[in-house]
Amino acid sequence: MRKIVFILVIILVITTITGCIIKDEVITYSAKKPIAAPTATPVPTPFGDYPETIVQWMIPFSQGSDIDNWSRALGDAFSENYDWRIMYTNISGGLSGSTGTYKVFNSKHDGYMFSTFGERTLTIPVYVEGELVSKDWEYFIAGGCPSILCVGPDIGPNTIEEFITAAKNIEEDNEMTIAVSGGGLQAALPYYFVTESGIKFNIKEYKTDNLARAACANSEVDAVIAPANMLANDVERKNLIPLAVMEDKAYTNHSFYKNTIPSIRDSVPILKQEALIALRQLRGFALPRDTERSKLLAIEEKFLGLSNNQTFNEFLKTNYANMYLYTYDEARQQIEISEKYLSWILSDMNKTGYTPEYVGIERPY
Repeated sequence: MRKIVFILVIILVITTITGCIIKDEVITYSAKKPIAAPTATPVPTPFGDYPETIVQWMIPFSQGSDIDNWSRALGDAFSENYDWRIMYTNISGGLSGSTGTYKVFNSKHDGYMFSTFGERTLTIPVYVEGELVSKDWEYFIAGGCPSILCVGPDIGPNTIEEFITAAKNIEEDNEMTIAVSGGGLQAALPYYFVTESGIKFNIKEYKTDNLARAACANSEVDAVIAPANMLANDVERKNLIPLAVMEDKAYTNHSFYKNTIPSIRDSVPILKQEALIALRQLRGFALPRDTERSKLLAIEEKFLGLSNNQTFNEFLKTNYANMYLYTYDEARQQIEISEKYLSWILSDMNKTGYTPEYVGIERPY
């Protein structure tokens, strides 16, 4: 009997020890066994699939105008590159394109309504009673045409140096006359040149840009300043002679003119570089600044991608324009100084309905 009990005890001890060893091995194995990683969920990009529907493009100027042509060229480039569907609407009422611009701002800020803008729309605050200013928008500046100082073929000077020398030495009360037109850039830029150059000039105002150019070609005035694409036909026919570009650097575009056109600052260095940058033609579009940021980023990504679009580049070439593709900080800096200079110069010319100070725009000079 004792032998039987002794044998049973030995069997029980062996079984218990064996079970413990097996159990420890399982735990260790489980700890070392690689665990299959769960399938990663794709991280959504900040750009998403924008646009998911038709983009409404508001052009607050008449169809066939220069700014309308820019808008449609941009839209065509977006469609060509990214298969965007775009619906254009022209509303030309209101000063400086204010009617269409306000319509966009008063619509849903959902990222699907673009507002065409040019430097002229930056003057809305000083022409139209309201609360909209440039800080309410996010701007996408595509480019613009440089402005050129031209003289008529019969005036005499053939270079900017000769022109400036003649203007300085001319008899009193017989000063040279420069044409200005409208209530935007074609008024502000010549006025800035006349008042800040340190040279006595007269100013003669015309209702339209066409009348101002014709007056110069016919020697009614001595000079006119306007964007290159507006002057191109007269320059080609030799009705106007380009003397200087109203930029800090020379302008070389042999399809516009055979020779490089020097910077106005070469002969009139007193003109501020900042002012010439501010008083540029600007073309592009804007969306309300409180638009969802992911949509603005998606638009920015695709907008910058237009740099290699053949259709858009051909449009720039035929319009003698420069490409900028400014967004965010770079665009805001351009818009801020352009708004200041344009608004204050036009106010000094007694063209505005409201003073820039009244709408919170600081004087830049």
